[in-house]
Amino acid sequence: PRDDLVRLLVDPAKPLVVIKLLSVPQGDSDDDVVRSGVFPQAPLVANVAALLRKCTLRETSHIAQFWAKHLLIIAPHHAQRLQIKKEVSQLPLFGKVEPALGTSSSSSNIQFVETVEKSQGQQREGIIIDYAIFDRSVVQREAGFLYHRNRLNVALSRARTKCILIVSDDVMRPPLLDDADPSVAAVVEQGYMYLKAAVDYATAHGAYKEISLPNILENIQNIRAELNK
Repeated sequence: PRDDLVRLLVDPAKPLVVIKLLSVPQGDSDDDVVRSGVFPQAPLVANVAALLRKCTLRETSHIAQFWAKHLLIIAPHHAQRLQIKKEVSQLPLFGKVEPALGTSSSSSNIQFVETVEKSQGQQREGIIIDYAIFDRSVVQREAGFLYHRNRLNVALSRARTKCILIVSDDVMRPPLLDDADPSVAAVVEQGYMYLKAAVDYATAHGAYKEISLPNILENIQNIRAELNK
């Protein structure tokens, strides 16, 4: 039988899937997770992309066509996007990919990991949104940017058939902004409620999965087992 996460990711009847990553309590960090860098979810994002790639192999054999039609990855931070590209480059299904450019050596110049702003006006059959941040100071400092409702709406509306939203518990706990400009606080509140509505929708439709960071490698291995079938 398929792993629960794999089943959600490939189920066409689940147009929105939410994966919530749970931070490691201080002092309990798993060594492998720590070694994976600031964005420990990057290998998960890459393997989810590979799983979706496998699902489309019969329809689209060329890598460039896959990225152009079937999948776009959206992430807010430059370093985050670079790490995702690096992880993608190591997966056999995608061939040789130049991490700095995000293009396949056998494809045209296609950017497959974009900011929300650059994704505007684009659509794909599937979208992966990596909105997992594990640094509370970043969430606090960039609250007006991260929780902007219009940006979230653009990201979530890029998918024609499947949107996979990856969040962290830190993002789902918006910072207190008592001393902030009231307009910023209002933006954060509106954006958070919009994000929460997406999570609630996925939960109500059986398309919500929580993964603790120490267990992220186990879930990646389950996806890889599916890839190897």
